[in-house]
Amino acid sequence: MPRRHRICLSLWLAATALAAPGTAFAQSTPREAELEARLAKLEAEMQALRADLVSARGEQAETAAVAQQAAAKSDETASKVAALPAQASQPADGFRSGATTIRLGGFIKLVATNSRFSDGEVATNSLGRDFYLPQSIPTGGGPASRVQDFSAKQSRFWLNLSTDVAGHAVKGYVETDFQTSPGTQGSQRTTNGYNLALRRAYMLASALVV
Repeated sequence: MPRRHRICLSLWLAATALAAPGTAFAQSTPREAELEARLAKLEAEMQALRADLVSARGEQAETAAVAQQAAAKSDETASKVAALPAQASQPADGFRSGATTIRLGGFIKLVATNSRFSDGEVATNSLGRDFYLPQSIPTGGGPASRVQDFSAKQSRFWLNLSTDVAGHAVKGYVETDFQTSPGTQGSQRTTNGYNLALRRAYMLASALVV
């Protein structure tokens, strides 16, 4: 083989040897392509996890700041409440006015009666129309009669007071009802109005026991 041909062949072989590795690396197998795809997917998931971590840390910091502000406001409120003057608690069954405990009570009583008198009629607004009083039953001189009465005049109301004065418990009690003789307004023409009547009232003082 002529020398010139041998030189050309050597150069061609050298060029082929240099180009072959690149060609070999450029061609990848299906396994390598699958691994590269999985690697790209893992990198994407890693980036998403990093973003979630950064967001969670931000939310945690924000929550801590809000909790700190709430604690500061709670402490401020507690300090203001502690600075308020002490006030006596309200009783469960009444209310207070200054140092006096006031309790109100009573009941409303409706009485409906149907009476039959065989020999005369008991006068209107008399006690014989409210209670059974044999001495008030008329005898002789009148026809039989039947009457119906409706009244709430036996209703009662009371006022109970209690206060501390100079180391003593001073208590007062007032009780009233309407079971009394009617006034000028008490007649059947004016719905049998009755006046307020005092049943009992008292006041007493006792030493406080500490």
